[in-house]
Amino acid sequence: MRALSRDGKWLATGSYKIARLWHVATGKEIRAFLGHYAFVSSVILSNDGKWLITGSDKTARLWDVATGKEVQCVQGHSQPITSMSLSGDGKWLVTAGQDNTARLWDTATGKEIRVLKHTRGVHSVSLSGNAKWLVTGGGDTRLWEMATGKEIRTFRGHDRHVNSVLLSTDGKWLVTGGFDWTARLWEVSTARSSVLSPVILPPLSIPCPCSEPAIG
Repeated sequence: MRALSRDGKWLATGSYKIARLWHVATGKEIRAFLGHYAFVSSVILSNDGKWLITGSDKTARLWDVATGKEVQCVQGHSQPITSMSLSGDGKWLVTAGQDNTARLWDTATGKEIRVLKHTRGVHSVSLSGNAKWLVTGGGDTRLWEMATGKEIRTFRGHDRHVNSVLLSTDGKWLVTGGFDWTARLWEVSTARSSVLSPVILPPLSIPCPCSEPAIG
């Protein structure tokens, strides 16, 4: 798992028990963040670049990028965290888990604000730019109003589990990817979708060195 800073200068990556921060231009590792006891499945860099959030095991942890110190740890999931989404102002964090829930957290206090329940594991979450809307993807895909926790709409079209969701900043468009080998673009207000067709590039013609005639 990886995340790029807004200015493109920093890259955060997650691996077994550890997250790392890299300087993109030089490829130099700047800092390592230790605290999880399982694979770090999700990483987020805040828009201002001050905070790194990592999701793993059953916890999400907020780190001070400048010092590498853990500032906050939120826990409430009974199964591993699979995905996270952070509001643009950094005040709200949403986590998804294999325990069939998505959870809303106050990043300043670490307090759990709301639990949104699915019938199956939640693989992906995405907040709109103003944090008014949340989309969750798993056994199905759902739109939620964050202020009330009310489920607004279900998006049906994939034949199998949805493993990736991305909501546009203005909340008008949604892209989903599923285990049925399709990606779909949805108009959020109507729940109408179209399948996105992949662009297939022609194969490159690269001479094989072993086929070149011998010299001498």
